[in-house]
Amino acid sequence: MLRQSFYIPPELYRPIVLYLHQDRPSLLAVSLSSRILNAEGQRVLYKTMDISHDAQATHTLFLTTILSQGRLASLVEEYRQPHNILRSREDPFWDLLHRGLQAMVNLKKLFLEAPSHGRPSVEILRGCTFQLDLLQWYNASDLNEEEPQFLEFLASQTRLRSLSVRLKNVSTPIPASTCPTLEILHGDQGAMKAFLPERRIASLALTWMPSLDEPFDNTNFDSLSRSLKEVKFLSWGGFCDRPSLDLLCLHLENLEVLELVGLHDLTELLFLSELPSLKVLIISEMWQSWRSPMDMAGRGEYFPKLFSICKSLERIELYVKPQTYQRWIHDGTRVRSMPPHHVSEAILPGWNIG
Repeated sequence: MLRQSFYIPPELYRPIVLYLHQDRPSLLAVSLSSRILNAEGQRVLYKTMDISHDAQATHTLFLTTILSQGRLASLVEEYRQPHNILRSREDPFWDLLHRGLQAMVNLKKLFLEAPSHGRPSVEILRGCTFQLDLLQWYNASDLNEEEPQFLEFLASQTRLRSLSVRLKNVSTPIPASTCPTLEILHGDQGAMKAFLPERRIASLALTWMPSLDEPFDNTNFDSLSRSLKEVKFLSWGGFCDRPSLDLLCLHLENLEVLELVGLHDLTELLFLSELPSLKVLIISEMWQSWRSPMDMAGRGEYFPKLFSICKSLERIELYVKPQTYQRWIHDGTRVRSMPPHHVSEAILPGWNIG
């Protein structure tokens, strides 16, 4: 008796497999269940690697597997290296990751934390042919003598849309021909001075995260004044404490969306009156503080005042607890608050890297 063969169109089983994208054990079972589902299951299973638990063993197994089967390496679109998994150039995992990155020819998003010991850490990108959409590069030594090699790598990334990096030794601004499609820049003062002067700033969303040793006075901002006047989207602050808003606001005449990470005090908000184009204010917590920057009494007292002195302000988003913000709006007659909502509704899509 002849065996009948059945054709199942991908439109029927693809949504089922996609539904399991966060359930790796189930995806693995699907991949092994039939020849029809194998390719689709592997496509979803290997698309993203962001496992952080039992990191060394798990990532070693993942990289070893894709290197033994080149087709699987070509499926990887996002790779997120766990914190502290790569401690030195002498670590055997270094060579494994280097070869793995070379094999990930279709990689789109890379989150990499490289060590400051041994050979230049930028070397781990040598020979990679992928074209990234997003790169988060953290190096404990702030790149230093490695910056020329890193900038050479960036020059090859013609499709890069989002970049997070710290820079110190860039003596001249980076030309706009480097990362010509850049839309989102996260970095310290060095990154801002390197990238801003030579490109169209109105199309960039900036996350300026000061480092511990960054000097801040009017001179630092004056050198970026022309570029800052074009900025429309800015997140100001990060893991380290930031300077007061008054040092910066005089240069932000076209700013429409501002995220303040932490508050020095409530009176700092009064400087917002110097931002004539501000439409959205986002007040977020200092990293790892987990507390709202403003209590209920402060909100009731200062938010009506802010709407009265900031004529273009349309809404305020305030962090109240992890992953949750509260919105305040001015409806033309009074200031009122809305029910708390998820952070994704408060922050612009894609602004916060990752």
